[in-house]
Amino acid sequence: GEEMSNCLSAASCPDLFLHRNIPAAAIPAIHTPLSSEAIGVLRPSPAAKSSPCTPAQKCPRFQLCPPSRAPITPNYLAPSASIESNFCMPSTSRRRIETPSRGAMAGFSSSSSCGGMLPKVRAVSRTRDFSAEFEVGNVLAAFSANTQVSQDNSNFRELTGPVANLGDYKFEFRLVYGVENGALKKDQDIGMYVCRTDNSRGSAFARYEVQILNKDASKHRRLSAQQYRAFHEASSDAASSWGWCPSFEGGNPIVGLNLTKVLDTTQGWLQGGAFRVICSISVVMGLDKEDNVDDENTAQQGVCDSFKALLDSKDLADLTLKVGDEHLRVHSVVLAARSPVFMCMLKAGMLESQVKEVKVTDLDVEAVRELVSYFYTGEFKKETLDNDESTFNLMQAAHRYAAPALVKRCTAALSSRFTVDNVSERLELADMINCQVFKEQCLEFMRQQMPEVLETRSYERLVERNPTLLRDIVAAMAGPTSKRRRTSLGEDTECRTGPFHSGHCNVTV
Repeated sequence: GEEMSNCLSAASCPDLFLHRNIPAAAIPAIHTPLSSEAIGVLRPSPAAKSSPCTPAQKCPRFQLCPPSRAPITPNYLAPSASIESNFCMPSTSRRRIETPSRGAMAGFSSSSSCGGMLPKVRAVSRTRDFSAEFEVGNVLAAFSANTQVSQDNSNFRELTGPVANLGDYKFEFRLVYGVENGALKKDQDIGMYVCRTDNSRGSAFARYEVQILNKDASKHRRLSAQQYRAFHEASSDAASSWGWCPSFEGGNPIVGLNLTKVLDTTQGWLQGGAFRVICSISVVMGLDKEDNVDDENTAQQGVCDSFKALLDSKDLADLTLKVGDEHLRVHSVVLAARSPVFMCMLKAGMLESQVKEVKVTDLDVEAVRELVSYFYTGEFKKETLDNDESTFNLMQAAHRYAAPALVKRCTAALSSRFTVDNVSERLELADMINCQVFKEQCLEFMRQQMPEVLETRSYERLVERNPTLLRDIVAAMAGPTSKRRRTSLGEDTECRTGPFHSGHCNVTV
């Protein structure tokens, strides 16, 4: 009938059965589940088998069968929570059927189904981050001479390390160790905690992390809060300190790390005679609300996805990268836009721009493939950075074709795995490909660990194979005199009195 024609297409009318397997496309306007017991089942009327179905005839081809004949489970939705069951049935049988809504209110569709964009409100948290290095030199003397009691517990002492001044908040990192009858209790596990010491009212929410450094990077001890903790004002009775502290009532230390192990030089916890800890904290400074914001991330991701599809399809590709036996089809305009090296190569009328082929003979093919992916999408396989060989290959390719952001990510991964045994080899590789950023990171690590580095076989090989690097090592150890004086004075003043921001600072006891 007329009502039914609004819901069902004319093409599906001649042989339509309202049943479990009805095509969803045949009923596009119905949006809320109906009760099979209430509406029964529509079946072709025997008296109207051959007659055409027209809106003016009240659809004689259909009749309402009792619901007991064939129960159904329709999976479509009605336009409102109540409907008139007046299609294909006598007017005397019309009745109102209330149907439950599922999920959202019946009759309302999501933004994805209507194709429009809903207004968006975004809540954004503002945070400030702080990072500093806490270095305790001559550990045995420093711990023995210190008399600061920890948490009013006479069985523990603590050394105050970096102080973070972030807005109205002030946090201190403290290193805790045990004593017994005034002497060091060397078998007691040590601890670290963060204490809020400002006088501001209200609670501060922060995440914190400490990383205790070992000569062997694989043995670093990293401890971090699993969530943002509430640091209440120091004057209240609530918690204003969090961490791994044996002096807390019922507190737990850094398990398995005691003074006996720290003072044992074979354990690797002393580097140049100093005990080193990286302290970090991130504090929530407030919440902001932005109305009707565009989803920039989605838009940007859409661009990346489009370029990835272009790379995968090879459509309109006009350049070949020949890497060994592999031929990678790419788009010259994309590479030129992303790499100044390719821009010069393809714009200056060089041979590559004429033959539309670039031969790469000394780079790893997988590294080049990931570099191309990075040029198109800003992404690459994260597992590439999991081992030094693939990371170095990618860094070499990125350095060759001037992708500094990718070089930085590679060098960060490599430097995080520096050890006294491998840093000399890494320095030689950095010098071989002329990557100054990586070279400086190697030299800085060697400067901090030079006594241990000198004892390694890899350093002896460096001296034999590449003695010219000794000049760089000596320069790194010495450093510019004037610069060294300014840095030392600035750090001392900032650590004692100035506010800490996101940065790096050494506190030496």
